[in-house]
Amino acid sequence: MRINEFIKANNLKQTDALVLRKRFFGMVDHYVLFMGYRANKPLFVANYKDGVQEVSTSEINKYLQVLEPQTIERFSGTDNERMIAFRRALSRVGEKAYNYFGNNCEHFKNWVHYGENFSSQVKTAGNTAMVAGVGIGVVGLAKKYPKTALFGAGLLLVGAVLKDLSSDE
Repeated sequence: MRINEFIKANNLKQTDALVLRKRFFGMVDHYVLFMGYRANKPLFVANYKDGVQEVSTSEINKYLQVLEPQTIERFSGTDNERMIAFRRALSRVGEKAYNYFGNNCEHFKNWVHYGENFSSQVKTAGNTAMVAGVGIGVVGLAKKYPKTALFGAGLLLVGAVLKDLSSDE
């Protein structure tokens, strides 16, 4: 499906977010914000490895070859709040501060939608690492394998750092 058909079929409005996932074994979602139309062409904004940038229609169509739309996260505020979110998104175009764990595409989407910089995916990864770290550490201590216990402690620490990076709070 081409992007114009997708926009119409899903009644996208400014600042609604497309949640995209790799078609094969994709575990991480990618977020792209629909910003409306400019010169009769759809305009999208996303935070990529190269920073926050406008995404052309041809790029979106390429992404749809590799990434599958999972859901649409609708902006839930009033029309006035939607305009504030729209301006918020555009204010960061050109910013080059991408970071997988502290400022990724989900952080950006949540900052635009809610004014808060957080990532549920990073938080989940942190929680998973913490649980695994505790489990590995306990096994290492019980079996008297100090390297395994140390690895578990390290994994626990990595998880705590990831969890901390998942939000501004």
